[in-house]
Amino acid sequence: MVKKKSFRVNVNGLESEYWAFFDPAGEIDIVPTVIFGDMLWEYAWASTTKETYATIVQAFFQTLCEYNTTFKDATNQEILGFLQAYYLKNLPFQQQQKKKKPAPISVKRMKTVQTLLRRLFATGEKLGFCATRRRSYIYKHADGVVQAVDDADRIQSYYIKETLFETLLEHVDVNADFERGRDQLALRIGYECGTRTEELVRSNNFAIDRLKTAQLSYKIGDEITWKIIGKGKDGGKSREILIKPKLAERIFDFLDKYDVIYANASQFFCQKGGVRLSESHGTNVFFAAKHQFNDPHLNLLFYHALRHSYATNLAEWCVKNNVNQRLIQDRLGHNDAAITAVYVEVWYEIDGNHNKSQEMRMVRHDKRNQQKNKKSKELQDG
Repeated sequence: MVKKKSFRVNVNGLESEYWAFFDPAGEIDIVPTVIFGDMLWEYAWASTTKETYATIVQAFFQTLCEYNTTFKDATNQEILGFLQAYYLKNLPFQQQQKKKKPAPISVKRMKTVQTLLRRLFATGEKLGFCATRRRSYIYKHADGVVQAVDDADRIQSYYIKETLFETLLEHVDVNADFERGRDQLALRIGYECGTRTEELVRSNNFAIDRLKTAQLSYKIGDEITWKIIGKGKDGGKSREILIKPKLAERIFDFLDKYDVIYANASQFFCQKGGVRLSESHGTNVFFAAKHQFNDPHLNLLFYHALRHSYATNLAEWCVKNNVNQRLIQDRLGHNDAAITAVYVEVWYEIDGNHNKSQEMRMVRHDKRNQQKNKKSKELQDG
């Protein structure tokens, strides 16, 4: 059974919890702690992805110990060699897990983990966390068994109330007016339209020519149905989002105010010189604002929490207006209606209707177990 260690650390008067995973056979003395936790939350990854990378880092530490070496002595080639061995399950402590044929791993993912490892140690040395030549870290811990978090509980923990979101916007800490207004709109579009951070800068999603064409026919008080390209194979999946009147007016007013900048730009989310921003810009803005705000509820959240909050608010509207929840599925671009139903379940819980929420959870778990049993039977039948 995999063990989890939790780390409670006080930063700027705000206590936070971070975690790492350990081999059940015994503790290792090199552990990812608060630095690793902070670094992971910079990425807009799902919790399962973060847990995966935590496990990889733990395995890397364990390998260093087994070979009695240090990170400082490891070359880039050796780190990539470790990653290849890890994904191919060729390390000694992975033999018992070697059941399925390993899937090919992308070079991009290997480079991501390699960068993560190097940043971890560089930051640790800079902040004085490294205690010995073997790179032990200073930490407090409490043992516990890792248990999967229910989807509804996870999504509810991501929910940001409108009043809290508006206060977060006030903490977008940028000196220049253009950058501050642009970054506040990046957060608003995430919260009010359910966009992902990479969708803000994806070609044609918020292209200047499209926005100016829409502005010509816009009437005050209108809602705009706006087509964007999201994630997915073959260039991404198309879906429609709804831009409400107040947000539409904010966007068009911003276009007019900075028409000199946008005369040389192709994308709405750009630098002053017209150059398009990176896919992670929305994530960076969110993190800078939440750290400036320093509110406990936002401490472990990331840009994608805005999308979860939008979906939960939309679920509220559907429930109160007796609108089919298929609308949520269409607006978010979900392939599976079961994913969408979780947001309705979360809203009932937030609204205090615990009986309805628990009823939906029981039905969801029953369906999931039935699907698992069916798949298991199919595998047994060959």
